[in-house]
Amino acid sequence: QAIDSAAKSENVITRNRPRFHNAFESDEAFLAWQESFYIHREYERLHEAIGYFCASELYTDVSNRIPMAAFVGAILQHSDETVDRCWDELMLEGREDELMTLGYGAWLANTPHTRQMIIKARANWLEEDLRRMFHMLFQAKNLDSMERPTEDSRVVMMLWSEFFATGDEERLQRVVLLSYMHNAPEGTWQRGTGLAAREGLVRVLPYDPLVRRVVEDEAANNPMTHIRTHLSLLLEEAGPLRERPGITPGS
Repeated sequence: QAIDSAAKSENVITRNRPRFHNAFESDEAFLAWQESFYIHREYERLHEAIGYFCASELYTDVSNRIPMAAFVGAILQHSDETVDRCWDELMLEGREDELMTLGYGAWLANTPHTRQMIIKARANWLEEDLRRMFHMLFQAKNLDSMERPTEDSRVVMMLWSEFFATGDEERLQRVVLLSYMHNAPEGTWQRGTGLAAREGLVRVLPYDPLVRRVVEDEAANNPMTHIRTHLSLLLEEAGPLRERPGITPGS
């Protein structure tokens, strides 16, 4: 019993110490890394990114948590090796916020390997909140973000995150076409959805060649005049393609 008590105390101390708060130079550097992940694909850094995110000011904004989980899930969906690395680095010594982020990401990934990770987590956890969360995730139904209704602007943020993780043009195109709704009346879901889509475009259009190509194609060829006009104005606002500080654009 004494050994068990000591192990639990040591575990609590470990969980309350942010190990990866210096993994990125700044929140802006983290976002630049995240938003270009599909170009550099540094899978080996995902556990550090989760730790940094949870120790940063980004985590204190609750609206960032679901998009981050979507980013994690999209990566885990394509790399069983990364699932195992995150388990080894976070599941055994991670803080509760790191485990929550990884757990939701594993649930969103919804692969045999991530489902097995959730089963292992349910069996290994002593903390009641975490046991309850993983039990809930094990039972909950999961929907692909492409199937989720966009009345909730968080779905748009999930689509952005999944695009950043994978470079999936289908997700990007859906976001691009939703962005025109940013001028909808105040207080409507259309405005919230449109703003979430447009804000992401404003942030990455100056730097991302793939986003630029998809927006240019829609601005030239979309059959709806108001969408062509909206996207042409966005391109004009973005200016010429340039290198993002700290990140080399892909081709």
